[in-house]
Amino acid sequence: MLVASRAQIEDFSRQLMRIGIDSMLGYVEDVNTLGIELETVNLIDTQTIETLVSRNDVQLVDLRGAAEYKAGHIDGAESVFVGTLPAHLDKISRDKTVIIYCQGGDRATIGYSLLIRHGFKTVKNYSGGMNEWVKNLKLEPAG
Repeated sequence: MLVASRAQIEDFSRQLMRIGIDSMLGYVEDVNTLGIELETVNLIDTQTIETLVSRNDVQLVDLRGAAEYKAGHIDGAESVFVGTLPAHLDKISRDKTVIIYCQGGDRATIGYSLLIRHGFKTVKNYSGGMNEWVKNLKLEPAG
């Protein structure tokens, strides 16, 4: 379900299909008309992720495609493509804090919603993703 204006739906649908999400249920222009309360995303920045990634109680998940992951990723990250995330929930720990990221934030936002919907409680979204990580020269070289 998307929250967007009618004019944005075609573009958003195409963008979602590019990352493997092609079963959109519909859209609303104003969620207030549905009578539901929106949840907020637990966003973290580069400084915060640096303090968390080396901890044993944290799982870092890269939601980009395999080729993007192979080209470079944050050290210690596991690769689970966002388009296949619902089929691979068994790869995500329910006992650890899960930090997700992608290239620039869009796929991580979708991944965050999917994980929360499936009952994951401790998810953090590194919304700056690889764009921000590379900008700060913290790239793990391809190997």
